[in-house]
Amino acid sequence: MSTLYRPCSITILALMFLCVSGAANAQANVERNVVYGMYSGLALLMDVYYPENPNGYGIVFVSGSGWTRELSLDAAPITQTGQEDVYAVPLAEAGYTVFNINHRAAPRFRHPAHLE
Repeated sequence: MSTLYRPCSITILALMFLCVSGAANAQANVERNVVYGMYSGLALLMDVYYPENPNGYGIVFVSGSGWTRELSLDAAPITQTGQEDVYAVPLAEAGYTVFNINHRAAPRFRHPAHLE
């Protein structure tokens, strides 16, 4: 069994490295600040991640702070919190078109603004 284990392990590791290097080569084109709506004269924006090899599916990604980051009036857009590197980019590399919404947030917009 051990004589078979080593060649199989090497083969599996080689395949894993090939898959990872192939995914790293896939690029996503990002179109930033696409207007998806208007509210009281304010443009509602999103970033769209277009995959190099689209699979025909789209994902609406609504990022947020999870109540761990202060969202002041001068804060960076929600779409620039670093979550796009963790979620949107890998999804686009997997072939999904990702719509990363920069939604209205407190303190400027309070409940029920998100429902309007």
